[in-house]
Amino acid sequence: MNKRIIDALKKMASITDWKDFDINDGNCVYDMLCECVVLQEKRLYQLRFYDIYAIVVNIQGVDIMFESSQSTGDHIPEDMGWKFDLSSLSEAESYEETIISYRKVNNG
Repeated sequence: MNKRIIDALKKMASITDWKDFDINDGNCVYDMLCECVVLQEKRLYQLRFYDIYAIVVNIQGVDIMFESSQSTGDHIPEDMGWKFDLSSLSEAESYEETIISYRKVNNG
């Protein structure tokens, strides 16, 4: 985790009066990230019980990407072995992408 991310997280903790914020506690950092407005959510891959997503949020002017999960059934991902990894945090940058989509053609 680079210094810009650390500084942004600490500043947000200070502004929001997050008294017991610990930059080294993955659960604490993940909770803070989940409170932010999501700029992008992109599924990276699917597993049997949960999907892994790359999430981008902006904190104090820094675009931060991290991995998260969503359940595909009745169990929460944490019960099925998923755990937030602090090493998944990185700075993100925007880029343009062209997407080609298809739709059904009326054959009649």
